[in-house]
Amino acid sequence: MTAMMRPVSLSFAGLAAAGLALAAPAPVQAQGRGGAGRPGQSYANPSAVIAAELALAKDGRERGQWAALADAAAPEAVLLTGGVGAPGLVWAQQWFRGRSQILPGGTREPYEVWSSCDGSLVVSRGAWRHEGRTGSFAAIWQHQGDGKYRWLIEQDLASRAGPAEPPEMIVARVADCPERARAALGKDGKPAKPEKSKPVKAKDLPPLDPKGRAGRAADGSLSWEMTVQPAGEWRLLARWKHQGGEETILDEKVAG
Repeated sequence: MTAMMRPVSLSFAGLAAAGLALAAPAPVQAQGRGGAGRPGQSYANPSAVIAAELALAKDGRERGQWAALADAAAPEAVLLTGGVGAPGLVWAQQWFRGRSQILPGGTREPYEVWSSCDGSLVVSRGAWRHEGRTGSFAAIWQHQGDGKYRWLIEQDLASRAGPAEPPEMIVARVADCPERARAALGKDGKPAKPEKSKPVKAKDLPPLDPKGRAGRAADGSLSWEMTVQPAGEWRLLARWKHQGGEETILDEKVAG
């Protein structure tokens, strides 16, 4: 890893030296689904992202952080990198290519997840610990055509210290389902299954704007945006539909 391409977005790295591993997970506490009508009319499965987070941590312990993150990344995943006068976003798969450093163990565990109604996007937040140091992370996960979740953004939260003690429960929340989702219900009262999308191959990725990247759930119930300023300041923002309005679930900024 060179000085000109220093990753600052990898929660696995912690303070640039923490390779993170699997901690004993807390039980999951599911909180109410949003308003599409009767329970069960959402395809959200936040527990699947919690499982993906824990698998990522375990893989990082066993094979090293770069290999684990690369395997768990979506083809369109991006990383925030820093360097002398050149902060910006890069395609994760291209950055990981050829990097196989194995870092010592630590712990990483998700504490909260927020899912879109349709389950196409999920935000996770948690903490890492390594050699007495703690920190927090956030990630954006996307449901893939093969049924798996893969991360789109993996970001250290420099403004948040890790909690002194892990919470007793992992909290999982689901966004309100939009009106058009209700209208699309079939005669049996169940929504149509989401169409499978053809995954984009890393070699087919278009040029990436290093100063910004954004996305939203297929049903519009959750969105995210990552912006980077020339001086190195970055902001990760995620919003969702909840209790009849739009709320911010993540708004993290770091000055350059």
